[in-house]
Amino acid sequence: MTCGIGDRSNFRQGLPRQRRHYRQGYPIGAFVLYYFIAWAAVIMGVLAHPLIGIFMYFAAGYWLNRKVLAEVEWHRYTTTLSSLAMVKVRSLMLWPLEYAHFLVQLFICRYL
Repeated sequence: MTCGIGDRSNFRQGLPRQRRHYRQGYPIGAFVLYYFIAWAAVIMGVLAHPLIGIFMYFAAGYWLNRKVLAEVEWHRYTTTLSSLAMVKVRSLMLWPLEYAHFLVQLFICRYL
């Protein structure tokens, strides 16, 4: 029995091969909850003071990027560094529109 690259000895012996874990789907409910929490934080910040509202707007965009985009599996062949950076910057600056669009797309893919 040899041990090297391309060795299929475990396969021939009938032992189970390791399978890659694939995600069943994205937690759309959690994403929607994060989106409404971000809106609530911005509204509370605006009610407190307009400058706090501006700060909360960018803080909410950053928080959504960290929570939601970290869960997304990016395509390994078509995602380049520049395209990924552009998506993250656009999601930070225009998060109310971008995440609403993203949630609608997830909903359509899963339920329609």
